[in-house]
Amino acid sequence: MMHTTPTIDYVVLLRGEVTMLLDEEEVPLKPFDTVVQRATNHTWINHGKQPALFMSVLLSAK
Repeated sequence: MMHTTPTIDYVVLLRGEVTMLLDEEEVPLKPFDTVVQRATNHTWINHGKQPALFMSVLLSAK
């Protein structure tokens, strides 16, 4: 489930209750929270009863 992408990711949680799990940290997110990731090892955990909805932009980090 954990993965790393070779991109810079801009992620906005639009709906739901989600936690971003990192190697040594858990970051709880609520709607309209924004995350900027630079090739970090991560996964998403949905704690809600409904599917989460994200808006994401991934840019090549090369």
